[in-house]
Amino acid sequence: MKSLLVLLILIPTLSWGLTFKNGKQISESEKVLITSDVEVKNKNLLYTISKPGIVYIEKKYFIENLIKNSNHIKCYYKALIFPKIDIKVQDQHSFTAHDVIESIGRNMLERWCHDQISNSKILNPIENNNLKLKEYFLELENSKYLLKFPRPLDDIQFAYEIGRFLPSLLFTYSLMRDEFTEAEKQKIDKMFKDLVNKYQYVWNISNSGKANKGLYFNNFSLLTAIIINDEKLFNQSIKKFIQIMKFNTTETGFMKKDGKRGECGLSYNLHALTPIMSTLWNLKLQGVDLTKEKLSHNHNMDEIVFAILDIANNPQKLKDFQKKYGLSKSIGSQKSCYQWMNISEFETYYNKEFDIIMPFHGSGWFYAYKALSPNPDLNLKLFNQVNNLKFNIDKKSGDSNTIGVFPIAIYQ
Repeated sequence: MKSLLVLLILIPTLSWGLTFKNGKQISESEKVLITSDVEVKNKNLLYTISKPGIVYIEKKYFIENLIKNSNHIKCYYKALIFPKIDIKVQDQHSFTAHDVIESIGRNMLERWCHDQISNSKILNPIENNNLKLKEYFLELENSKYLLKFPRPLDDIQFAYEIGRFLPSLLFTYSLMRDEFTEAEKQKIDKMFKDLVNKYQYVWNISNSGKANKGLYFNNFSLLTAIIINDEKLFNQSIKKFIQIMKFNTTETGFMKKDGKRGECGLSYNLHALTPIMSTLWNLKLQGVDLTKEKLSHNHNMDEIVFAILDIANNPQKLKDFQKKYGLSKSIGSQKSCYQWMNISEFETYYNKEFDIIMPFHGSGWFYAYKALSPNPDLNLKLFNQVNNLKFNIDKKSGDSNTIGVFPIAIYQ
């Protein structure tokens, strides 16, 4: 009788394998949002990689889209060289690093695309067209070139450059990976994993002043995990993505940490949309759909995009935001978004009335967003209303490089 009484008392506390929050059962897709502070371990992985090796788009569809849109896409036959590393450790904002890393990622993908389109237009395609590209990857691994960059004083600049520009290198490798031997694959896979491990410190709770940089590098980490089929790294990347997004929670959806960066608050919020959309796109490709979930504590993807574009259309709201949440303590952080601009560019993007920078030089994220959102019309209207809009599907600089350079051939 006593045993029966104890059992009856315990029954309401049993979950029978279900997960609850605030007394209510939650869905599988919501579980990741309440495990952001839980250590991901091999024995307790939350998500699996359903399409190992595939990022952005499957190879056959990408080639079809390239050829179909070849009149609108300019692919160049790039010279595949290793730019000289001439970067001093004290260069906190090294434009040399920027140029070196961007050229490596962009040149590889443009060369690969050039070869595909060229081969489609000749009667006898060149069978070994990718030979030079393969040699380049092998030499990149053998020379340890990417692992030789010095660590700058600010600790995160090179990691950010890698996260911003080398996803296109990863994408190229994913398109060619089957052409390498197993031994070669293992070496190149290890090169990318070592690169992730070297710069994994780029974002944590104590080093979170520039959240967009954490998002960029974490996107690189996620892509690496998918390509080399590393489910532990895959789960760690999802966990960190959610951590960064929740850390940036506000009442409106405008992202907090970068929003506090003075004249650059809007610029860096827009800038962060690129790795956010890349991450969401590639997660959905692997069967993990977070597009409708609360990415921050309060807002989903559509609401976050609306909040950022709303401020782009109503710049006074940025000043109101910064009155409420404060400004970054670093003056450099408040001004860094326009230190690279020449006079003409500054005049184009600077809003004198509200003293803010409004750059749209990297708008490739919107292709991914339109493909992800079930109803992007409202935000598309907002996007097209923004002053100083610089939006071109053939543009191959800035953020567009991060999400694959050729959005017209990816986000169908």
